[in-house]
Amino acid sequence: MFASRADFSGRFSLEQGSRTGRISITAKLQPGWHIYSTTQARGGPLPTVIDVPSSADYEVTGAFVADRDAHVHEDPAFPGISVEEFEREVTWSAPLRLADNVPPDKLVIDVTVNGQVCEAGGSCELISDVRVSVAFAGYDAPQSSNAAGFRDAEGHISLTGHIEPKVAAPGGTIHLVLSARLAPTWHVYAWAETDPQKISKPTLIVLRKTSGWRYGKPKPSSAPKSEESGLKEEPVLHYHEDEVTWTVPMQVPKDAVPGVYDLAGAIGFQTCSPSLCDMQTGVDFRAQVSVAPQPVQGTIPLQMTTTSYERVAEAAATAAEMAKSKAADTADSTDATTWATSRSRRFWPWPSSPA
Repeated sequence: MFASRADFSGRFSLEQGSRTGRISITAKLQPGWHIYSTTQARGGPLPTVIDVPSSADYEVTGAFVADRDAHVHEDPAFPGISVEEFEREVTWSAPLRLADNVPPDKLVIDVTVNGQVCEAGGSCELISDVRVSVAFAGYDAPQSSNAAGFRDAEGHISLTGHIEPKVAAPGGTIHLVLSARLAPTWHVYAWAETDPQKISKPTLIVLRKTSGWRYGKPKPSSAPKSEESGLKEEPVLHYHEDEVTWTVPMQVPKDAVPGVYDLAGAIGFQTCSPSLCDMQTGVDFRAQVSVAPQPVQGTIPLQMTTTSYERVAEAAATAAEMAKSKAADTADSTDATTWATSRSRRFWPWPSSPA
């Protein structure tokens, strides 16, 4: 379903052997345009509102949550309001339960989306009652089966991951740990922030959902080996053999409220031997991090599912662009008052409350 600058699509799936699953709405934005979060605070730009009609055939049992963190920044046009936006593509999903007598392949759920999309430094367009027909997309494997990690079909690499400690305290540091074990004579390429589009495919690690917590760059357990390739396009290759672990530090805010927080991301990689290479691939990972007044030692295993390297590379490129944009916003010395006046025409205000 096309709404000017945003293309919306939907799907729902069920966990194998159950009547529960998830309903998802995806927005694909034209280059240079962005859409706002479902949690955008009042007083700022219009949030995205996803409306699923009530029905005896199904029940949406929770809120729609984005598959990655929004780009959050301050805009002088909205003093004191954090602006939460997504570029390129974002998927919101919510838990779903079907009635016992409803065939999933016969069910179509008509979802309505409202909100607005805006161009960076330019104009905005309303999303007004855009209808998205959501059909059954199949069954998913039970999520609990993914806790053991990932192993490729050829046995060239196995991945495991965890969060430590088991419970973090406000103001403390947690670590995301991803470990790769390689078969003899096989290697995986060193980490890079983005894919430089050369011959080899670097390891990419992307955090899509961090609950807004700050995090550092992945640090390998050992320095990668370097080898001359003899190729003009990529004269030196950097890779790891045997075993390597990447660790990403994350800072828990001092004002973090005790509770459970979602963490999600992905790793993309390619394995090679001296004579041949496997196709590049990716693995999504997720976990729930507990915060309490006192930390508890231990680890939380990551749940892992396969994805494509291309999706991880796209997410890495988006994250890099966001980081540059944030740095540019910080360094911008444009007069805030003038800029806010010119930008204020870009947004529609929240509807007035009834008298």
